[in-house]
Amino acid sequence: TGSSPSPQSLFAQQVHGRNGQYTEAGLTIANNALASASAGCNAGFLREDSKTMLVLVSDEPEQSPQPWNQMMTQIHGYAPNASVTAIVGDLPYGCSTADPGFGYVEAALDSGGIFLSICSPEWGDYFESIATLAATGRTDTFSLSSRPDPTSLRVTVNEQPATGWHYEESLNAV
Repeated sequence: TGSSPSPQSLFAQQVHGRNGQYTEAGLTIANNALASASAGCNAGFLREDSKTMLVLVSDEPEQSPQPWNQMMTQIHGYAPNASVTAIVGDLPYGCSTADPGFGYVEAALDSGGIFLSICSPEWGDYFESIATLAATGRTDTFSLSSRPDPTSLRVTVNEQPATGWHYEESLNAV
């Protein structure tokens, strides 16, 4: 209607909040969007029969007021099947154009999502990875529940040894 705010101002309000408080707080922004999914401009966004995917792009670490795991608990309260795709700086050091994506990477791996490097000059394959995740779920990174002895790790698929896997200590994942 003529009295509705513009999409640009609604987006800016969600991203920046009051006085820019949500700058670089992608999980807070995503949580706010999901929290308003039962009414208002996001009504009908969440559907029981669909997968909820959050694609977060940042050149800095996640900076929500609460730790990433608390934010994910809140997000999963609204969308239990939500997964995060984090296009952020590499752990643990980042790169010349981005700081490491701490918080985002952990949220992605913990939620069954994926981490993609913002440092890469080629993003063409990223869209295929995101589409695959949307259609089938993550199949290339598996978080571990405790810290292993890396020399003891063996990957099997259907009880057969699998090659091509490696342990990422910074992510505690294979």
